[in-house]
Amino acid sequence: MTLYDTLQRASLTIESVIPRRRSAPFRARWRERFGPPHMDWRTTRFDWESLGTHRTGAVLIRKRAARELETQRHEVSRFFVCEALGDDIYEMAGTPPAYKWWKQELSAGELFLVDEHWSWTFVMTHEESMGFGPYFVFDRGEE
Repeated sequence: MTLYDTLQRASLTIESVIPRRRSAPFRARWRERFGPPHMDWRTTRFDWESLGTHRTGAVLIRKRAARELETQRHEVSRFFVCEALGDDIYEMAGTPPAYKWWKQELSAGELFLVDEHWSWTFVMTHEESMGFGPYFVFDRGEE
């Protein structure tokens, strides 16, 4: 089942879609806002891998990340979601579902959530069982 199908089946409201072929500006903005400064993006296979090299304290991981999502998700009325920063990006109306819902509904792939104001991102990975994620990161300007 695709992310689109999952969102539709859950009756979540998709406001707009940024198609894959036009996702480069979104990816660049995500890297600028949430990635480590001076990152050489050519050396990483997955964008989420950069989160493990972030400044101390800037990234919450595992249970702390899930708890922070639970706190922050109630503060927004719109959000972006995608499975990879180079895929279709869905702009959603409403409050993002909780981590447990995403974990239950999605296959073992990646998921990127960004709040409407670009003040935080929440990232799930296909390697969570090995301790890589989920991650919660505030915009560098928010630190």
